[in-house]
Amino acid sequence: NDPVKEYMMAASERICATMKEDFLPFVPHILPGVIEKFTLAPKEFNQEAADGIDENSEVNLTLMQGENGKVKIMVMYSSDIQDLKAALECVHTFVEELEGAYAPYVAQTAQALLPVFDFSME
Repeated sequence: NDPVKEYMMAASERICATMKEDFLPFVPHILPGVIEKFTLAPKEFNQEAADGIDENSEVNLTLMQGENGKVKIMVMYSSDIQDLKAALECVHTFVEELEGAYAPYVAQTAQALLPVFDFSME
């Protein structure tokens, strides 16, 4: 987790909300950093994962059905979930504020979003 990237993403969201379509020239430079957060995903909980979890970190667990019907325990750091949520909110702001001007980035955004739908961390 890079705090500077987090601040830049939050600031970009606010600036976009203020500048509206005038923000468009900045999108190609900012969007890749936002989209990279969409790769955050839970990992299967096993001994190796258990050993790698920091005792001071909060994690979320969920159950998922595996290929052969076997239930798997998935684990994801709460900070990763927050980063993913912030990235989704940032893209939402870009889409809402830029409206049709965001159209050139829809395919790239949609492709990056696909892995997000592969899991549910409720």
